[in-house]
Order: sequence, then C-alpha cells, then structure tokens
Amino acid sequence: MGAWGMAPFQNDRAVDLLEELGELDTVARTLRIREVFMEGINSDSDDAPLAFEVVAAAALIGIILPGGLALDRDLPEGDERLTSCIDPEDEGYATDDWRPALLRSPGPELIELAIAAVRHVTGMDSQWRDVWGGNRDRAIEEMQKVLAILEAAVR
Repeated sequence: MGAWGMAPFQNDRAVDLLEELGELDTVARTLRIREVFMEGINSDSDDAPLAFEVVAAAALIGIILPGGLALDRDLPEGDERLTSCIDPEDEGYATDDWRPALLRSPGPELIELAIAAVRHVTGMDSQWRDVWGGNRDRAIEEMQKVLAILEAAVR
C-alpha cells in the first residue's frame, strides 16, 4: 500500500475505496460504508490496510458535516471556514476524487459506527499507528480531526 500523505484520502486503499463507492448507488454506497465500519470494529488491531479504509470512509462522512471542510482544505487556525461543510451538490468540487462517493445524509447511527470503527482500528496498540514511523504524530492529528467532526455531529 502506498501513502503520499497523512490525510485520510492520501493512500492507495482510500483511493480504491472512493472509486468503488463512487460507482455505487446511494443505498449500496451506504451499505458498503457500513460494512467497512463493521469490518473495522470486528477486526484485529494488526490490519493496517483496513484501518486506512475505515479512516477514509469516516472522513467521507465527516466532510459533509459542520467543520468538514477542514478535512479537504488546509485552513489556518481561526479561519471562519473551519466550521463550514461541503455541500455534496456544489459543482465546485466536481473534480475531487471523493465527490462521487459522498453520502447526502449519513444519519446518526452511521456516524456512531464510524466513530467506534476509527477508535478501534487506530487504537494505541494498532498496526495503523506503527506504519507511520516518524510521521505518526501528524497522522494521528489528521485522524483526530475526523473524529472531532464526527463526535461533534452526534453530541
């Protein structure tokens, strides 16, 4: 698996998942995302490739929630857009790899599953943390951004 950055969509497994989801209708896409989260929750902590998929699927949900714009754009602290979300219908994002894979309204149950799955696959003893080497802190920071957005949505 190749990774060219620490952000949720910057690795081969994430890109493959986005392509797969983009080819599915809304119902099938929702079921596939739920399946990824369930696989993550039920997985061993040594499945880093699955962890990359779980984090990407969670980010895909987070990106349309308040604050989700920060998952796609590098925004400075204090920027008013940090509370913005991405409108799935906005054609300004038409060329982004993740746009065809978006869910319009994930619902609280799927958001809760995403939180549980991300926490499990990126836990302290997970292989996901080990694969980052010297970039671990930055990768954890990116993952925590995803979790913060998801958690805020279900409070």
